[in-house]
Amino acid sequence: MTMQYLVGLAPTIGAIFEVLTVLVASLTALFGYRQYRQQNALQRFEKLEEMRRLFDGRGEFGDICTLLDKNDSQGLRAVHFKDKITFLGFFEDVALMRNSGLISDQLAHYMFGYYAILCFDSTDFWEGNDHVKRDSYYWSLFSSFVTRMKETQKIVASAKPDIQQLRV
Repeated sequence: MTMQYLVGLAPTIGAIFEVLTVLVASLTALFGYRQYRQQNALQRFEKLEEMRRLFDGRGEFGDICTLLDKNDSQGLRAVHFKDKITFLGFFEDVALMRNSGLISDQLAHYMFGYYAILCFDSTDFWEGNDHVKRDSYYWSLFSSFVTRMKETQKIVASAKPDIQQLRV
């Protein structure tokens, strides 16, 4: 091997290193993007799980959900104004997540739609000592969320949904 032969190979070797550099950079970017998506999904799942816990029997909204399930007129009318506002505000948070594309209609309905619909349709929840006005401008996001959940419920009732397709 002569020096002149090695000098002649320099452009080829340089091109090979350029291709390898681009390949490594592309794979690194692809791997980073995949990690970012997984981390983002995990954070959304953790937030969703935190929100779901508010509905179990020990959660902040467990009592209101039980009253709605039982259609307990007296109990629903006795719920304090602040608790009603917090309950409705929770559904507005879910609606914002849905409107922002963080969760789908199907997932919002599957996790929270049932109680949003029960609450909206319960006259007793909106009545009582601590009267909350269902038709107030300030509950328009909640109202539109319930409308969307009722539409989703019709779709779910008419077709068997594929639960395996639920994603965060």
